[in-house]
Amino acid sequence: MLHRREMLENCIVKGLLIAGTPLASGRLLALWQSGQAAAKKPTPPDVRGPFFKKGAPYTSPLRKPGDPGFPLRVARRVVNTRGEKVPGARIDLWQTNHAGRYDLAGFAHRVHAAYNGNAMRVFLALLSLAMSLSAAVTIEKITYQGWPNAYRIANGEVELIVTGDVGPRIMRYGFRGGQNLFKEFSAQLGKSGEPTWQPRGGHRLWIAPEVAEHVSPITYAIDNRPVRIEVKGGALIATPPLEKEVGLQKQIEVRLAASGSAVEVIHRVTNRNVWTVELSPWVLSMMAQGGVGITGLPPRGTHPEMLAPSNPLIIWHFTHLSDPRWTFTKKYIMLRQDPQNALPQKIGHFNRDTWGAYYLNGELFLKRYQADPAKTYPDMGASYETFTNGETLELETLGPLTKLAPGETVEHVERWTLHRNVRLTTFDDEELDRVLTPLLGR
Repeated sequence: MLHRREMLENCIVKGLLIAGTPLASGRLLALWQSGQAAAKKPTPPDVRGPFFKKGAPYTSPLRKPGDPGFPLRVARRVVNTRGEKVPGARIDLWQTNHAGRYDLAGFAHRVHAAYNGNAMRVFLALLSLAMSLSAAVTIEKITYQGWPNAYRIANGEVELIVTGDVGPRIMRYGFRGGQNLFKEFSAQLGKSGEPTWQPRGGHRLWIAPEVAEHVSPITYAIDNRPVRIEVKGGALIATPPLEKEVGLQKQIEVRLAASGSAVEVIHRVTNRNVWTVELSPWVLSMMAQGGVGITGLPPRGTHPEMLAPSNPLIIWHFTHLSDPRWTFTKKYIMLRQDPQNALPQKIGHFNRDTWGAYYLNGELFLKRYQADPAKTYPDMGASYETFTNGETLELETLGPLTKLAPGETVEHVERWTLHRNVRLTTFDDEELDRVLTPLLGR
């Protein structure tokens, strides 16, 4: 139990009583000075850098399944200068990825929350922040499929192979000693210097909207010349020669996690012209034959509770929705690659959480991209497209249409993972949810 004098002293220290006490002035001054010394200092404002971004999702983990790095758990609390909890405080948290980069295009590693006392400790105890462990990744120069200047990026579990003689192309992504999930055109392997653009296979960076070769070389720019390869901090950076016909400089950076299968692929396009160019980064993964491509629609709803449209669904002149290679469910779109069917098929759509998967021989390749609904995308608003013919199936993501002033660069980031021992018994919503929901972190 507090005595009257002790209660008055506590009130003065905490700023709840400022006058009307019968204490001596010296005693009042001493109590006030004691309170000032015990008061906590406010967190100083810090607005350096374009790091804060409105609209972060209300969710718990900063780190999603498959993100590279070492999990770190952090617990904090919010108090006022008197050490008291501040329920209802609004908090935004943001974190770089394992490469030290903030996601300024989407909301990766960003969360928004309300602090309600002790719950803040629980919330933050769930956070996992990625730390780079690049020492476990090896990058070595090798000969691959007849190209003497290829580079293998490996961590003991998975490997990628990037060409240095042409491209750049990521020609292989697979488990160590396992199948290559990417298509390879055998007649074009090991060659270079051709006068026309070559499919070759693998993963590449293009420019959208697509323009026919006889109209402009901007999409089908020839990439048959040697590529400059740099290795920096566990990352491989591949820079081809300047595309002089269109004045664009492309670049692909590949970062493999120290363990597991997670890969971050950063695509860059720089305008080297003296005029502004409008374009969209367009990145395409050509998959090996015989699998099934899968993509997900934005969250579904009910009528009449949700009357607004959720996303565009784009079809091409040669798209036939009755083609047996298509499968449509409530949540998913699937396209089967059939080597015996050469007729092209293609569909596009938009999803803020854009992703595409490819299921082949019990393994699943998954690529993700964070789209921005506030921006304009090419091909009537597509952030994702999938295409097939008799040779391959492509999983494609597209960035927003961007006006690049001279010297400016646009980045487009995909995040990949590879999963083995995957079993899909049917291709319905329930079975796809069972397999894909844990992998997507939903």
